[in-house]
Amino acid sequence: MGSRIERLPSMILALLFVIPALISCSTGRNPEESAVPESTAAATPQETVAPATLDPNDEVLAECIEGDVAFHFHVRLTISLEGSYIPVPPGVGLTPDCIHALHTHNSSGVIHIEHLHRDDFTLGDFFLVGQRWGGFDPLVGMQVVRVSVNGERYLGDYRVLPLTDELDIHLELVRLTSA
Repeated sequence: MGSRIERLPSMILALLFVIPALISCSTGRNPEESAVPESTAAATPQETVAPATLDPNDEVLAECIEGDVAFHFHVRLTISLEGSYIPVPPGVGLTPDCIHALHTHNSSGVIHIEHLHRDDFTLGDFFLVGQRWGGFDPLVGMQVVRVSVNGERYLGDYRVLPLTDELDIHLELVRLTSA
């Protein structure tokens, strides 16, 4: 009986985070920020992979979303640098006159993917949007040493990782040092 009472506050907290997220999907409002899990301290370098080719003139990424969209889903991204959390800022992909297909509303790490067509957006696309329309470029001077997707180690090139509904992506970074 005692353990059921102890779990009650955590269940209430969980509902406080789930209900706003569900409402945001149906009403277009932003989900409230939720706690971001701490990263693990141990990191092993990821094998060197040739960088993905990203076309800086990609018309799909440059499009502004207007009116109703056919696809709207969310991906959670957390980034840590040597064990410290780096927030994904609000407003990535949002400008005064444009909402891009990949964007953030708050610093919860939730990436909104909204588009008229089911395009294959990647994590590299989100970083490109961040560079061009959001001033978010956390990988400059850094090396990605570990990628986890839904709690499992991901060994592929993180830049071409397809973004699909409810992915939970975690990147662990270290600073590059000059020799």
